[in-house]
Amino acid sequence: KSKALQDLVRRKDVRLLKASVVARLLAEGQLKDLNRQSLEKKNSQAFANSSLVGRCLKEAEVAATRKQCAYPGIVVVSHVWQTAAHPDPSGSLGKKLALYLHWYAAQRAKWTKERLYKAKNQTSRSDRINDVAFDVDFCV
Repeated sequence: KSKALQDLVRRKDVRLLKASVVARLLAEGQLKDLNRQSLEKKNSQAFANSSLVGRCLKEAEVAATRKQCAYPGIVVVSHVWQTAAHPDPSGSLGKKLALYLHWYAAQRAKWTKERLYKAKNQTSRSDRINDVAFDVDFCV
């Protein structure tokens, strides 16, 4: 399943956004009227590349087997449109999402630091997590 998602991202059939960029653009009110095509032209760095997606998926697979993944690297956001013409005409949902993404990033950074510290101090190779590159940034 994770390989299928990574292939879709590599072919750009599916585009995942970097949460750090999304949170900044939302807070600045810059995402209000942007669609995918406009964002690709204006800020192509906003999109997660297949490498970041692959690391996030690998992290989730490893952590899930150990029941340790408190803040996974891929977050799905879905909401109803506020009006028929626009999903968020006032930008209020975007502002709330930006706050949530900042909070989530802080929690993810704390969790990642704790996991890496524990992995560094494990004596058993099978208990280590250092074979996975943890990213503080994540995909939305």
